[in-house]
Amino acid sequence: MNNENIGTLRRASAQKMLFSADYTLSMHKQAVFIGDVHGRHHWQSVVKTWLDHADLIVFLGDYLDTHDPRMTSERINANFRAIIKLKQQHPDKIRLHLGNHDFYYFYNNPLYIGSGYREDIADEWHDLLQKNRDLFRLASRFDQTLASHAGFTNWWIKQFQHTYEKKMRHPLDMNDLVPALNTCLKTVSPDQFTNLIATVGLKRGGFSPSGGPIWCDQRELQADPLVGFNQTVGHTPQQGGRYTQTLASGGEWLTFNDLGESLITQPFVLLYENAD
Repeated sequence: MNNENIGTLRRASAQKMLFSADYTLSMHKQAVFIGDVHGRHHWQSVVKTWLDHADLIVFLGDYLDTHDPRMTSERINANFRAIIKLKQQHPDKIRLHLGNHDFYYFYNNPLYIGSGYREDIADEWHDLLQKNRDLFRLASRFDQTLASHAGFTNWWIKQFQHTYEKKMRHPLDMNDLVPALNTCLKTVSPDQFTNLIATVGLKRGGFSPSGGPIWCDQRELQADPLVGFNQTVGHTPQQGGRYTQTLASGGEWLTFNDLGESLITQPFVLLYENAD
């Protein structure tokens, strides 16, 4: 692993982007991020390279569906099952986030279904996701960096806070945001929280100012990123086989990891101290 290939985010008020040469690697843990899978096997090279070296390998969701007409449901299914098996074999080193295409099948609710939905295998994927529901999450936090499939805008977080406080009858501490979000997946049937998670913004054909953490478009995230947090996401394809980054006006770094059809030549590697 070449130090100049490891991008890092400093947990400081300036939110300055540095490279690992500015750190003593032995003092920090490493999380490696894999964007949208959609049946492709490009994740395997990342796992082969990093499994014995990184502290965490983080999948950002969208294991299922594809817009590639050559990709069969059987191939997507086998690939997804291999990722689940990897998580079962390395429960403390692999994190699996849900994307919008996985959320279709998690509840199999018609209100959550979008493009690419595969009715021929929907019941099987629903059963597989429900059987392994404890293996999946919506979000992770690494110091001041949030990881999710699509990201969090200030607008969406305000909606979530309002819904949370109305039900729980106490304010949501932002330090508890990630546990509160992941608890939503324990809901057996769709409710006000899962409806909010499935919110689709204007840029993706919805009616809200922005999408939720599985649907937020890159343009929505760049226009209104959650204040005070860097974010690393998938969802919007990037070009060139490597992650891209933008610096928001408030100083938040946004890292985009969906590499589309490209091979992963350079995954994003985050140095961190504490993870939630």
